[in-house]
Amino acid sequence: CGQAPPIPTAVGGLFAARHRAGTRHPPRLERRPSLRHDLHLRSNHPDAVGDVNDTPCQIGFAVLGTGTISQQFVDGLRRVPSASVVAVGSRDAGRAAGLAEWCGPGVRAGTYEAAVAHPNVDVVYVGTPHHRHLDDCLMSLEAGKAVLCEKPFTLNADQARQVFERA
Repeated sequence: CGQAPPIPTAVGGLFAARHRAGTRHPPRLERRPSLRHDLHLRSNHPDAVGDVNDTPCQIGFAVLGTGTISQQFVDGLRRVPSASVVAVGSRDAGRAAGLAEWCGPGVRAGTYEAAVAHPNVDVVYVGTPHHRHLDDCLMSLEAGKAVLCEKPFTLNADQARQVFERA
């Protein structure tokens, strides 16, 4: 018929194919494979690191900061089968211990520096007050960790350049 194929558009986690001009039928909805399914397929691929029958590699997170945004991040991270919180850092030892206990057994609590230095940490989530973002990002990068920083990334463009140069 010479018409282009339908273009997929994201609609609330579903794909909706745009219907061709002149049709009276609504677009057909199809479920997307879940991220969990995608990670499972990749982890069982023969080229994946480790044995095909091994469970997916665990990504260890350190969470810096114990405020609401860090708690929301931890809550979301619980839904990712290949990720886990292994350390929590805070300027207040009591708050760090509280969040670590909420995260689950075996999660260490301590200072920012101790959380970043934990040997099982692969990624550092920076959820500290804004004025600490520069120092926490630089400390994490110096330790060889990947960094996921909450917004605002830094307080100004010069600080952002410093982090990018270090990365």
